Amino acid sequence: MKKRILLVDDELDFSALLQFRLREWGYDTIVATSGMEGMRKSAEQQPDLILTDLVLPDLDGLTLCEILRRQGATRGTPVFMITATANYATRYSAHAAGVREFFAKPLDFERLRQGLEVAFATPAMSARQWSSRNEPQEGLAGWLGRAVVLRRALGGARADGLDGSDLSCGPVVRRDRHTTEA
Repeated sequence: MKKRILLVDDELDFSALLQFRLREWGYDTIVATSGMEGMRKSAEQQPDLILTDLVLPDLDGLTLCEILRRQGATRGTPVFMITATANYATRYSAHAAGVREFFAKPLDFERLRQGLEVAFATPAMSARQWSSRNEPQEGLAGWLGRAVVLRRALGGARADGLDGSDLSCGPVVRRDRHTTEA
């Protein structure tokens, strides 16, 4: 039986290319062009894997992943993220939200194919198992806090005077602009 992949991306040309490749590799595909449509189709179609973009017209891929992790039907479904916004903070925010694999654009199709093979060869794990394996709970809360800051930055809004330097791996530290001490 073919594995079914839900592709959530609003870039129609990229979606068509990716859908062609996935079918060429033997996967069935379902396409959604927004986060809300992706949530609906994931509930209706119950895909074996979800492949989402970070920046979507209605809600971002991080929020979509967090919602999917809370729903019983999609809690253990692997989520891969593809985005042009591939900085360090985005990667960690994605993993904290439960994303299993992260791919930067332009997409390395061979790496994606290998990632899919690995994902389908290993049993799915829930977001709780993933987070307890990778981050202590207090660390996870810190990452989720930074995900909120990242979402605001992606939306163009400044988050209480925080700048990009506050999206580091360590705890968020406010710096007075007139001193060098934290």
